[in-house]
Amino acid sequence: MHDEQTIKVRYTSGTYIARISGLKSTASCTISPVDAARAMARKIGADPHSVRRIAGQTGEVFICRQSACDDSSELLQEADI
Repeated sequence: MHDEQTIKVRYTSGTYIARISGLKSTASCTISPVDAARAMARKIGADPHSVRRIAGQTGEVFICRQSACDDSSELLQEADI
C-alpha cells in the first residue's frame, strides 16, 4: 500500500515555504521551490533528489509517494511542467 503526499510550495518575503496538508511542519529555502520541496521530502524521510513537479492551479505543487510496507520511500513523477 502506498501513501501519496502532495507538497505545496508558496513564495513569501523572499522565501519558498513548503508544506504538506495535515502536517504541522514546514520547510523553507531561498533558492527555489524545488529545493524547498526537497527539504520537506527530507523531513518526511523521502528521497529529496526524486522530487517532481506536477500540474497545479496556484503556486508550485509536487507529489510524493511513500511506501507503507517498509522504511524506504520513493517520489513519483505524475507530470512534468
